[in-house]
Amino acid sequence: MVYYIDSAICKAAIHSGMIPADGGSITVELANGLEAYEAAMQNGVQSMAFDYGTASMFFHKDASEIITVTCDETAAKEEIASKAVEEVVYLDCPENCASSDAPLFGTDIYSEDSAICKAGAHFGNIGNKGGELKI
Repeated sequence: MVYYIDSAICKAAIHSGMIPADGGSITVELANGLEAYEAAMQNGVQSMAFDYGTASMFFHKDASEIITVTCDETAAKEEIASKAVEEVVYLDCPENCASSDAPLFGTDIYSEDSAICKAGAHFGNIGNKGGELKI
């Protein structure tokens, strides 16, 4: 999720789901502004819509908690499969997974045989430019 630069950092991080309501550590990355920012209610926080912004910010977990994957990898990858059910996993997806030939089975709920980054792109969590995917 991308937030306007004047947003309260901790509140935006809670809204994004990167930290719980009682706080935590995150990495903030700055980016160019967007033409519009949408409002949404998530994780007990209501964000507001905003027109054109000069700069944006988004969040990352600590790099040690992010698993780097390829466009072809599935949830069967050892580092992912070893996680507990209901545990949140952060992945770093490369570019062009949405248009890759990797297999994709399902819509909204995907088979474990699906390429995980392609599923993230199909669901709308990441674009073809890749990036951080929370599963």
